[in-house]
Amino acid sequence: MKKLIIISLVLSSLLGSLTAGNIATVDVQKILAEYVEFNQAVEKVRSSVAPIEEEIQRMQQEITVIIADAREADATANNPALDSAAQDEARSKLVELQGKLQSKQSQLQQFSQQAQELAQNGQQSELAPLQEKALAAVEKVSKAAKIDLVLPTGSVVFAADSLDISDKVIAELNK
Repeated sequence: MKKLIIISLVLSSLLGSLTAGNIATVDVQKILAEYVEFNQAVEKVRSSVAPIEEEIQRMQQEITVIIADAREADATANNPALDSAAQDEARSKLVELQGKLQSKQSQLQQFSQQAQELAQNGQQSELAPLQEKALAAVEKVSKAAKIDLVLPTGSVVFAADSLDISDKVIAELNK
């Protein structure tokens, strides 16, 4: 009987120490969408990449025109109704267009890589520090409210709206 009392005392003290602390949730997407400085940085990164993206679109249009011209030259080169001089001229034009197409495709690939690198550099230099600042704001709000655990709302099956501290974090970031 004495052992049973000791075991029940130990179990009750363990259960008392296992009570859940304060829990909260944050909507990461909402925080970033409403974080003014973060959105300004996103626009800065986008505007730095925009001229390259415009050049890429222009090059894609040029490639489309070259392909159309090459198809026309190919059709002319294989037209049995034309004399051999016209067919030879069309074949020559087709070879020229194929070289031009390869050159434009190479340039397009270089521009695409450059745009990707510029976007990645912007992500690292402009956005990553602000994401860290957002995490620090979550921590600050959590400590002030004596919250022990914060979960992203996207990873939670259900949580009462009262547990969401996103608006407090947004207010902290935008002050």
